[in-house]
Amino acid sequence: MIVRGGLEVVIRNAILKVETPTGRVTAKCARCKAWREVPLRYVG
Repeated sequence: MIVRGGLEVVIRNAILKVETPTGRVTAKCARCKAWREVPLRYVG
């Protein structure tokens, strides 16, 4: 579950997936099973 509030994002009970070439991060919601883009970037 992704909850947005002000300048922060709280991700609870979600599976995170990173697309290696772009660093884009998505989270799978445990309730609705939808993939949502989150404002994170993987650098590594």
